[in-house]
Amino acid sequence: MFRVRHKLRLAALLVCASAAASCGCGDSPVAISPPQLANPPAPATAPPAVPSPSATVVTPPGEPTANTTEVAPPAQLTRDTLFPDDRVLDVKIEVLQKDWDTIRHQSRNIAEALQAKRREGHIDAPYTYVAANVTIDGVRFSNVGLRKKGFIGSQNTHRPSLKIKLNYQDSPGSIDGLTNLTFNNNQQDTGHISQHLGYTLFRKAGIPAPRCAHARVTVNGKLLGVYSHVEPVREAFIARAYGNAEGTLYEGTVVDFHPGWAASFENKFGPDEPGREKIAALINVLTGEGEVTEEAIGAHVDLDSFYRFWAMEGLLGFWDGYSANNNNYFIYLNSDTDKFHFLPWGADCMFEKVNKLDPDPRAPVSVKTKGLVAHKLYQLAEGRRRYAKTLSMLLAECWREQELLNQIDRIESRLQPHLTRSQKRSIRSLERTRGFVRQRRRDLLAEMAEGMPLWAKRPEPPFVIGGNRPGQKRDESVWGAARRGELETVRKHLSSGGDVNARNEQGDTLLAAAALVGEDTLVDYLIGEGADANALNNKRDSPLHLAALLGQVEVAKLLVAAGADLNARNGEGRTPLDNAFVPWNPEIQGLVQFISGILQLPFDFEEVKNGRAQVTNFLRERNAAHGTGLAIEMAKRTARWVTRGDNAALSQYLDDGGDANTRDDKQMTLLNLAALSGQTEIAKMLIARGADVHATNGDQTTPLHSAAFTGRLDLTKLLLAQGARLDMTNDKGQTPLDNAAASWSQELEEFMGFINTLLQIELDLDAIEKGRPQVADLLRSRGAPTGKEVAALKAPLRAAVLTGNLSALREQLVAGADANTMGEHGLTLLSLAALAGQHDAAALLIEHGADLNKLNRDSTSSLHTAAFLGRGKIVQLLLAKGADYQLKNGVGQTPRELASLPWTRELAGILPFLQDLFKVQLDATRVAAGRPHVVDVLTKHHAANDKGCK
Repeated sequence: MFRVRHKLRLAALLVCASAAASCGCGDSPVAISPPQLANPPAPATAPPAVPSPSATVVTPPGEPTANTTEVAPPAQLTRDTLFPDDRVLDVKIEVLQKDWDTIRHQSRNIAEALQAKRREGHIDAPYTYVAANVTIDGVRFSNVGLRKKGFIGSQNTHRPSLKIKLNYQDSPGSIDGLTNLTFNNNQQDTGHISQHLGYTLFRKAGIPAPRCAHARVTVNGKLLGVYSHVEPVREAFIARAYGNAEGTLYEGTVVDFHPGWAASFENKFGPDEPGREKIAALINVLTGEGEVTEEAIGAHVDLDSFYRFWAMEGLLGFWDGYSANNNNYFIYLNSDTDKFHFLPWGADCMFEKVNKLDPDPRAPVSVKTKGLVAHKLYQLAEGRRRYAKTLSMLLAECWREQELLNQIDRIESRLQPHLTRSQKRSIRSLERTRGFVRQRRRDLLAEMAEGMPLWAKRPEPPFVIGGNRPGQKRDESVWGAARRGELETVRKHLSSGGDVNARNEQGDTLLAAAALVGEDTLVDYLIGEGADANALNNKRDSPLHLAALLGQVEVAKLLVAAGADLNARNGEGRTPLDNAFVPWNPEIQGLVQFISGILQLPFDFEEVKNGRAQVTNFLRERNAAHGTGLAIEMAKRTARWVTRGDNAALSQYLDDGGDANTRDDKQMTLLNLAALSGQTEIAKMLIARGADVHATNGDQTTPLHSAAFTGRLDLTKLLLAQGARLDMTNDKGQTPLDNAAASWSQELEEFMGFINTLLQIELDLDAIEKGRPQVADLLRSRGAPTGKEVAALKAPLRAAVLTGNLSALREQLVAGADANTMGEHGLTLLSLAALAGQHDAAALLIEHGADLNKLNRDSTSSLHTAAFLGRGKIVQLLLAKGADYQLKNGVGQTPRELASLPWTRELAGILPFLQDLFKVQLDATRVAAGRPHVVDVLTKHHAANDKGCK
């Protein structure tokens, strides 16, 4: 508790989880479980090795079509019959299982996809083709190419979006000249309506947009459910839309018309040089020093079509399109007009009132202006007037509510027989879509009643990870100079009285700043000036940790020669050797890119990769040791063995001395993971090897909570037989019974989906839904309480501690109340007494067995609590009773170090938060005055108990 950035990190985690949910990645950040498709069976027929140039018509297996009005598929496929509006395509894919497993697990690294280098050109997708057979409405194509597709939001290893290349490996396969097919998994389009209906409305408004049909997709006989089959935007499409295909087509993926970004647009076809020149000219108009006028923009953009495109994005609430997120669009440089025309793409997130990526409550709902062209036009009175006129026209001509609602009903009815169980639940989101359709006209007209609202929020340049963004401020501090190797600047700073061991907000010294980026000359100079080679930053990283991370071998040698501790452990328990030793992987590369972006400095990946190996060898030659951080890496692997049911690997790990109570990197115990994933035999093995049935995850979830949540009846019985407590609560105050008894809902299923993706475990949703009531009945038969009942029992005890009511507290403790009860918000009763300044209550709790070193849920002790709040008398009590004064919290701080932090406005700002949370009074003046006294008490205690302690 009381870590300065604890609340901020928690808030950030929740925001990220919310954004992930809005991008199709689920919605809650902590603890329990999820749905996954089982691995599809191996194909009955492997794809032939020799390309087949022709398609074969076969009789499709009869599918039950009761209660549907779907028409039969045509005898022959054409480009038009591939996009029917009255039936669902039947798509059967056969692929070698090993190839399917390969491509479905391929994934974009977000750091790679959004790296700064993309300003210099399009970053290729990491997906590869494999050979497959595909049958579409009874027409079989052999030896086609099959690959995964998708940027970030549609990533899914079990139902990936797919591309099919009919002319794979020089095969002439095509359908009416169409060689590439696109099947989107609708991960964000959970109602399966956004793309189909959205593109239809764009076309109705006169904006060219791809056709979209629905397809029932199976892979090796396993139903993946309904996909959206979207027409590729290529030459044939452009020729049909504009009457020519001699121009240049670009795709925009999180890019816009900002300085330095002309090369980032992906050329799909057409002459590139005139296209880039036109983009550069438009950038100059939008961002140059002169006044931006509609006429100047109109010299490069077809404004009639742009206003219709822009207004339709606004009408549809397209929160991930050009105007809302400079994403998911094409621009075609029309050879007839020599102007850009905008086209929509990636339309799986429409029909939403609020922008999920930027839910600013002040932002208008009728218009989106993050796209720079839209922003500049909207700042003009004429631009706002013209936008309003266009939007009003679209409302009058295209937005026919009853027609749209009828179309939604028809599509839902048509899709129902083909949906997976999970999709049948998620399609309930169509009710939100229907609500949007009914309400949209009223929302827009109300906002536009007195003219378009003013909105001048300036768009930022496209987001990058690593490198500088144009306009990003340079770090002008002496630490920034150290990272840039500016020796004279640093020398001047020190000669004018600067402290060579001064620290910045992150706790980094100048030596640490220079060590991280490999400025060996500056490192040598700073060491000569008395820099401490073992100074630790706020994360407990030493300069050697930082040098090792980025493979700065020459710096590492200088630091070791200066007395750097080879085996120093940072806040995660990692040594410098651990930092250098971890094999190069996408996560490490992403971290390097992230550091590059933060520091505004470029790094060469190959140099970093090779340097890390050299640092590893250098440290090993000096007998450097691994720390507990490496154990975390091992715990990740062990967690995978548990969730996949790899008994042999787990048994070997335990035979080799592995800890059955190890936690993974998400602070989940192995037994909890076994309970979540239904691995009963694994759970038995762990318990036999000493796994604690009461050990909790970081959110205080016990194995019994996890088993109950996922309806694991056998596991629940196993845990109860081992004495698992029924009254333990997680950090939401829920007991195992609460977890099992909650009604099944779409929200619950989506939560499982998020955890499924997070933990990469496979769940049978039918079995879970069936098992949860059975577990609830079993728990009730054992007298299990609800969370509310447990809270009611704890409330008097907590109140007695907070108010210092010693008679009431003594009465409850004598009656058998547990002095080690974990109270509300994850604080032990002893920490609660320290928080409230109740010295006598703390003494009484200790007298009745309170554990002096029991940690709160945020890894702090009661001594940390007392020290932070300057409770000198309670600190002395805890020390006298034997509290561990060297115990470190989650960021590696001892109580003395926590009390020694400078009393800043940020720290003082925590007090009102604590007052509101725990309903106590905290005097900021007394806290600030008491902390130095606590530091003095703890320093003397250190001196008396640690020989040689500085």
